[in-house]
Amino acid sequence: MLPAVRQAVAQILVKEKGYSQSRAAELLGITQAMVSKYASGVIKRLDDPIQDDIDALAREIAEVLEQPGEGTRLLCSRCISWRESLKLCALHKSASDIEECRACLNLGRSSNPRNMVLHTISRAVEMLIDENIVELIPQVRSNIAMCTPDPVGPQDVASVPGRLIVVRDRLLSPTDPEFNASRHTTEFLLRIHEFVPAIRSLLNIRHSPEIIAACRELGMSVYLAPRREERLDIGGIDEHTDCIVDEGDFGIEPCIYILGADALDVARKAAAIHSTLKGEHHDSAH
Repeated sequence: MLPAVRQAVAQILVKEKGYSQSRAAELLGITQAMVSKYASGVIKRLDDPIQDDIDALAREIAEVLEQPGEGTRLLCSRCISWRESLKLCALHKSASDIEECRACLNLGRSSNPRNMVLHTISRAVEMLIDENIVELIPQVRSNIAMCTPDPVGPQDVASVPGRLIVVRDRLLSPTDPEFNASRHTTEFLLRIHEFVPAIRSLLNIRHSPEIIAACRELGMSVYLAPRREERLDIGGIDEHTDCIVDEGDFGIEPCIYILGADALDVARKAAAIHSTLKGEHHDSAH
């Protein structure tokens, strides 16, 4: 990617802005011979959608390169943005033998929405562990998932690899949350979010009449989802729906999905349901 950016900037500086090759080389931090090669040759375009972004970035850099540090700032800022949006993944795969890489999925920048999703799920899991919601855990175990604000695919949904488990009557999380870690949970949340964008998180819990009654006692909106062609019909939910009840099918364990705006919202609802089920005092889940 970097040679493609340098070549595009070099051609703009020399051919369009009239810079000498020596000055362009100084600004770009490369040799004059390399600038000459870039300026005289045809730009080698990448066989990847990222090329359009590179062209646009090159023009921005060419405008600010005389200002100390501004070109670097622009390049680094755009690089982080491309990594966060996974725009570099196809280019990386084509340039290497690596089939699967998660290096860009969990960047630590605080303003990164992906990092915020991971942080929110971690806090939600801590809440569930503190509440020790073991009475709500189904045989298939529970998982909590949350998507970024504008997900485009499974890579934008995080959950807990290995799910939440019960060991000696205590709820545990075997691993930290990761993106694209649970196929079924991820696909179902994406379906729900596409239908109701306000819903960005879910948690599956055990199905029982008592748990459904606890949900309704809390004033939650419960939707009994029918199955059509082996898929749950979610056509009756809206942004106020708190729970989807799946009655199960042959080989499919019944369960209840708690829905919410984020993972903490879902965890609070689960904690309230658990307290109500045990007959304890609870705060409103809403």
